[in-house]
Amino acid sequence: MSHESAVTSMDALTLSKYDDLLSDVLLDQAGLWFQTRKMLPRYRRARTCAQATIDIVQRVATGSVELAAAVDELLDLDYVASFLKHKTMERRADFRLHAGRYISMYLPGAGYEIGQTARYAVVTGQSEARVVATKQYTLGMVINLCSGSVARLSDAETRRMETERADFSVIWWQKKKAMCLFLGPARFVNHDCDSNCQFTALGSDAICFQALRSIEPGEEITTHYGSSYFGENNCECLCATCERYGRGWYARHKVSADGTPVALDAPATAESGAKEINGLAAVCESSSSTDTEATLVAAVRQDADNIRMRTRNKGRRSVTPASCLPSRARAAVHGTCRVCNDTFEGVTPAVNNEIAGSDPKLELVQGSALSCNRCVRHQLLFGMPWPERPQPRRHTSVQKRSSTKRSPNTQFNNVKRIRHSMPKKRAPIRTIYNGDQGPANASASEMFAQLMVGTPVLVDPLDDQAAFWWPGIIVDRVVELPIGANAQGPALVKWQVRYFEDGSFSVCHAHEVVLFDPM
Repeated sequence: MSHESAVTSMDALTLSKYDDLLSDVLLDQAGLWFQTRKMLPRYRRARTCAQATIDIVQRVATGSVELAAAVDELLDLDYVASFLKHKTMERRADFRLHAGRYISMYLPGAGYEIGQTARYAVVTGQSEARVVATKQYTLGMVINLCSGSVARLSDAETRRMETERADFSVIWWQKKKAMCLFLGPARFVNHDCDSNCQFTALGSDAICFQALRSIEPGEEITTHYGSSYFGENNCECLCATCERYGRGWYARHKVSADGTPVALDAPATAESGAKEINGLAAVCESSSSTDTEATLVAAVRQDADNIRMRTRNKGRRSVTPASCLPSRARAAVHGTCRVCNDTFEGVTPAVNNEIAGSDPKLELVQGSALSCNRCVRHQLLFGMPWPERPQPRRHTSVQKRSSTKRSPNTQFNNVKRIRHSMPKKRAPIRTIYNGDQGPANASASEMFAQLMVGTPVLVDPLDDQAAFWWPGIIVDRVVELPIGANAQGPALVKWQVRYFEDGSFSVCHAHEVVLFDPM
């Protein structure tokens, strides 16, 4: 089953129904110790056999069944078959595609899992999901198995979702030039002002992520929603970066020893949190402007698909700000897991009793040295300690033997004579590098005819007292469009630079950077 080549034509309501059912069956009823958020407020839990789902997931995790066959088994479950009974062939194909995205989470090479976080409980009133890496990623790697389907939204659907506070998965996709609903496993990737991933296209109706730096196992996979997604200048942001530097929500609040949020006596000004940290931030106008409607443009790294996403709702957050909610203590953390080093609140009985039932693997899990829900579930599904997964099976092709028997010496001599008579291969890489037009004899301006992503540069510090310019590398191309209904003129191109010394970011004009030439 190829996610890249598949094309879907689902509407937003159909995609919401499919996603609610699949997240329930393949996450909530597959050993997850908490309930994931659903798109439809009146959704009722699917009446399926949890052990049947566990069995499918376990065989996918061990590589004993192919992805397409696992999807077929899921569609044969009584509840799912009844759900699709009166669907057209096109709608059944859409469901198969979306189901494949969720089942792909359990493939041996998926590289991520769905976990729990209480970071946003002061706003949402409940624990939320997050995406955690289970293998190492390096700069530029595409996490294509963490993907999501996209469905175009009408203006009426957008207004309805804003009214119901259900627009947390609504994005603007420049490729479709419309608001879109973004659902699938990728919807659980949370925002961070210093994110480690960016959005990237996966075909014409799907989106996945690309790593912006190294990601270690156990680290949360995050992306950047926009610089004013959570209020003006993200003043209500609850991400880990804002907590670390005292910005966003943490500029006006602090968390006491018992986990209770407490308002600070001297709230910070809006300017204190206005500094950009990540180059993928959206260029936006204040949502309080009365002259023209605010336009939010998020310029992501330019690639073959030229993806640009922007948030909706004029920069207002989709949930009630924490300052408007009653004080609520965070869940107490009881310790650190001895296996995955993650903080935990103790093993939830539902993980053992309701999900596993009479499975003989349950005794192995209960008798082991596991401490947290994540490790218990991982051991139950994959049969290995976190974050290890079974290695994918490689199917080697069997070559047909010749009917003519030959002696070993004859075969060896024939092969030896053939190889000896073949001319030696030239070294094309060395020739190209040392040639007249190669990098060895070219200047920096000849190697990089123009500024582009990946070009090492020196940045003007805009300080006459500075002893040298700042070395860095271009990581993004930022395009600022004219703002306003009657705005005219060409778009302004800037460059997002990451500095070698401290890893920080800044947006620079083209005349403020020069090519880095060590000669």
